[in-house]
Amino acid sequence: SGVNDRAVYMMLIAEYPPLIDPSYAELSLESFLNGILTQNPNNRLIFADLVTVQGHKALDFFIKTKDVYFKGRAIMANNQLYLLAMECEMQHYHEPSFHFFINSFELTK
Repeated sequence: SGVNDRAVYMMLIAEYPPLIDPSYAELSLESFLNGILTQNPNNRLIFADLVTVQGHKALDFFIKTKDVYFKGRAIMANNQLYLLAMECEMQHYHEPSFHFFINSFELTK
């Protein structure tokens, strides 16, 4: 969804085969981030932190591409990857709105 044509907030859910070994969660998250970073040679990683969200492995990340920010959280829960992210031009970045967005979700399964 868009906010005043200044920021886009998104949620993506990818489902993997049901027999994913939970010990590969960190590797899956790192591979996901590497895929994003290699898509565009202008992508620059500002930070990436492995965290735990509601008992699941997750990755908080912040990427800059020229004057655009892409910030998000990827959560690996069982055989599903949840991506909660925001993209906007640098001058429209608003940290409280981003935190409100990603903290408004609760995994129920």
